[in-house]
Amino acid sequence: MTKKQRDNSILIFVDMDDVLAQWSAHAAATSEDFREGRMNEFYRSLDEDWWVSIPAFDGARDFYDELSDIGKTKILSGVLFHPDCFSGKTKWLQNFFPDKGPFALADFIACRSTDKELVAGKDRILIDDRKDNIDAWEKAGGIGILHTGDFDATLRQVQDAVKTIQAARQSKPTTKRHPPRNGFPR
Repeated sequence: MTKKQRDNSILIFVDMDDVLAQWSAHAAATSEDFREGRMNEFYRSLDEDWWVSIPAFDGARDFYDELSDIGKTKILSGVLFHPDCFSGKTKWLQNFFPDKGPFALADFIACRSTDKELVAGKDRILIDDRKDNIDAWEKAGGIGILHTGDFDATLRQVQDAVKTIQAARQSKPTTKRHPPRNGFPR
């Protein structure tokens, strides 16, 4: 799709961890606590540098740019209740979008992972790697796409969802309103 075809009425929300950023692989590579299943210890050990150093998946920026050509695209990421997580993710985004400078943060929405559905709605698409987030999003009225690691497959699903949205808009019957006659509705 070209930028001329972008539909700004369609909002696309992309999860960061394990969609754009290699969160699980980074955790496994850097933490024995993670590998041993000691999650409380693991989460307590994460500092800003850990978040900043998560590698992006190959092709993640191209994927994001292609989504941006389709509709208004935002990063919707769950955060831990720790300042290092917030600051680390914001610095990660500035590295991911070096051309945007500080404006990279204009497209970042942070919330609890379990609250993502609060921004769901008609004509809003969520791309996430967690089925529970997708289910909650769909229950709240949005369109959920479970990302399994294949950017091309996910992009095709987004394009299909957009076509469905646009077709539904075109097939809505328009109600013709007649002006009142002698001050009374017809």
